[in-house]
Amino acid sequence: MSGGQRLRCLAMWTGWTSLSVLTASCGGVPQAPVRIAVAPTVVSPARIERLIGVLEQEWTRWGRDIVVVPAGGDICVPHGDGYCDVIEDGCGKEKTADLCPLVDGFWASISYRDIRHSCHRTDVCEIQWPAGEPPPERTPPWSAAFVSAMMQRAGFSATEFLPAPSHADYVVAARDGFMSAYSVVPTPATADPGDLICSVRGDTDLTPTDIALITDRQLATPMHCDIVVRVDRGAHLLEAIGGNVQQTVAKSIVTLDAANQVRFDLNLNRPWVLVMRARR
Repeated sequence: MSGGQRLRCLAMWTGWTSLSVLTASCGGVPQAPVRIAVAPTVVSPARIERLIGVLEQEWTRWGRDIVVVPAGGDICVPHGDGYCDVIEDGCGKEKTADLCPLVDGFWASISYRDIRHSCHRTDVCEIQWPAGEPPPERTPPWSAAFVSAMMQRAGFSATEFLPAPSHADYVVAARDGFMSAYSVVPTPATADPGDLICSVRGDTDLTPTDIALITDRQLATPMHCDIVVRVDRGAHLLEAIGGNVQQTVAKSIVTLDAANQVRFDLNLNRPWVLVMRARR
């Protein structure tokens, strides 16, 4: 498949083109789920427990890295000596020989097999790109593919939770009634294990009052979401696991406000605009 055809297929995929068109034009790439309004469904405690177990297992597989999300400064991996590493793009565990191929598994889980995580330059660096090395490759952001893969492993169907290449795709689906297991609540909001906390990123200036403006597919709003696995209301903290965080699967320690809510303005590097709340 040529580069131009690959880009056309990517646009068709993110536009959720019909299966017949995708099959004819893109060599049999499977269809993305069609958007059809669905009735809400309940997520049982057993399903939440299973999801947390799946997340903890994958986090352990990647080395159990913890990151801090400070009010100021960069998200980083803390060490016992008090130093906190900021992993440069092109380094990190996503480019090690044993873990890099796992990212392709996340892409495959959403039937996105034409986008792959290049693994031919593995183990070049762990933290900082070495001087004298050719520039690092830009790899596709895989955090939404990670979330989708974890949801599938926990048993969520495509109508319960939409598997998607961008976070905005499943946020919009939940917001507009096209998936049944989650609703969207603007911050400040409480979050419990099994919920997703989602921020905007890059130069996006949307606030929690702008949830209706989030766009999906070809014009997907740049976002990042992690899945909550534990809440410590006594310490006003929650723990959430996500992919492509400091170039690994990491557990983020997130500060809550005095009312134990996720807020837009507490973590400058993660301006949480919404909680995707499991329908309990």
